[in-house]
Amino acid sequence: MTRLIAPPESAYQRKVLFAAEVLDGVTMERVSRGIDVSASAMRDTPVVNASGIFVWLDEGVALAPQQITVTTGLLPYLGTSAPSPLPPQRLVQIQLAPGRGYNFQAGVTALRFTLIESDVGTPVAAADTEVFLRWFDAGAAVPWTDAPLRSRTDAHGDASVTLRFGRNDEPAKAAGGALRARVCAQRGGVVTMSAEIALAEGRVTDYPTVFALNQFLP
Repeated sequence: MTRLIAPPESAYQRKVLFAAEVLDGVTMERVSRGIDVSASAMRDTPVVNASGIFVWLDEGVALAPQQITVTTGLLPYLGTSAPSPLPPQRLVQIQLAPGRGYNFQAGVTALRFTLIESDVGTPVAAADTEVFLRWFDAGAAVPWTDAPLRSRTDAHGDASVTLRFGRNDEPAKAAGGALRARVCAQRGGVVTMSAEIALAEGRVTDYPTVFALNQFLP
């Protein structure tokens, strides 16, 4: 069966309902192949335009905001979901967190670690827990700053989290030039964090010991 190719953007721009730009959360490059993107209650699948953006065309009926779901298949990313943009906005950016097997490029600041529920008794993996890094910004009024990209632990409690700084960020350094950071976990809307760690900038660190949720503090 031959699939019809969408006309150039300019030809159907007025018919666009909303669109999603899916990005590699580490490199910020667009991802359009090897993933499945869908929106709840939408009859039609999105069209991938020439720029690699997923576009849903107006089906002619009034719809409530939709949940956009990204399934990553065999790619080394974690699947995720996000709400569709509310009018008058029509574009949402969705960043994919690195998963098991992700090949970090040189110069990336990242931490790979294992999270367990408690350091008392038999270790139990803290599976499917939202995790992210919090870093110390020497120039901010509230110095501890959350990294924008969040990840999740897998069934073994393993996860990869990254830091990416903006032009005006001033990350404070610990002894030896390492970054001051904490590992954060979120469950049920409550965020707790580890003790401060020294994180090497511009490289991937495999943390030598496990983190235990029962040792995290608000």
